[in-house]
Amino acid sequence: MERPKGIINDLSVRQEFDSGYALVAVDGKPVDRPGHGEATTAPPFAWVEAGEHKLTLQPKLPDSKDPTLQKEVTISAKIEPYKKYRFDKQNGSVTLVEDF
Repeated sequence: MERPKGIINDLSVRQEFDSGYALVAVDGKPVDRPGHGEATTAPPFAWVEAGEHKLTLQPKLPDSKDPTLQKEVTISAKIEPYKKYRFDKQNGSVTLVEDF
């Protein structure tokens, strides 16, 4: 039986809300994203099982000249089932927030 999941929109966030980071791992494992034949008309996002997780992020553009972006960031976050999230960067820290 599949566990409920939340959705993290990390790749198609409007520019004014974009953190500059993409999700690259959940608890050290590859990110579960829609593939061919699954939700192919939906914007790129990640499915993450509900619960507490360690989320590893890297800059979307590896050659970014933005000095505020770290090479890799790991944050702890609680994912609620069926909720949609995005990353937010404030005062140099990245957090997971509910998306709208």
